[in-house]
Amino acid sequence: MATGEVARFLMLEGEPGGGLRLVIAAKEMPRWPKGLGGSQAFPAEIVSEAKTAVAVTGFPRRLSGELPNAVTLSSLTLGDAIALAEAPAFSVRFKSGSIGPLASGGMHAGVQAIHACIAEQLIALGADPAQFEPGGMPAVPLSDPERWLSNSQVYEIARAAGGVNVNLRFKVAIDLQGKVGSCALLSESNAAKLEALGCKPLFGRVLAKPATDKQGRPVVGVLTFPVMVFRN
Repeated sequence: MATGEVARFLMLEGEPGGGLRLVIAAKEMPRWPKGLGGSQAFPAEIVSEAKTAVAVTGFPRRLSGELPNAVTLSSLTLGDAIALAEAPAFSVRFKSGSIGPLASGGMHAGVQAIHACIAEQLIALGADPAQFEPGGMPAVPLSDPERWLSNSQVYEIARAAGGVNVNLRFKVAIDLQGKVGSCALLSESNAAKLEALGCKPLFGRVLAKPATDKQGRPVVGVLTFPVMVFRN
């Protein structure tokens, strides 16, 4: 919980190798972006007391319970989350107003836990353990991984998967230059054809800032990206 003029709840969520999302919920949100409860995304930035600004995308949400007004802030890296947890407080700024400042003391234990969980799973997927030591840093996508494939490529994968609703996740190894060195589909029986469709367009592309060890030397990292199609 974060305290301020009203009680607010903070939740950090995400997938290993993918972007993290910070969810802020409250009973009331002063100066909230227009269109609360809709699906319209809006640009925002998270600013800590150290004056570090992180560009994010906000998505208004409605929740049930005592804290019904919420927003999801996407595209945070693990490094962003660590920096926010170490700052005493942070605010969210957007075109029509702001949220905060929010005390971030309660985030520290949660960020440590998600860091350990992500490290364990990415090492199992082939990431160099050195990037998870103090001073190291995992690979950072240069663009939203959900945009790595074009819409036509995503729909081609969905047709090959043969489902009305498709929710797949791929992993890519990021080499010392930030290029995709290898790619595989996670947990899918029809892997060979789907891997060819999802991975071939990415090979050799520079998609990330390479992972580094505590001396700042590049090491092999791992990122993941989703392919999702839902039809009504």
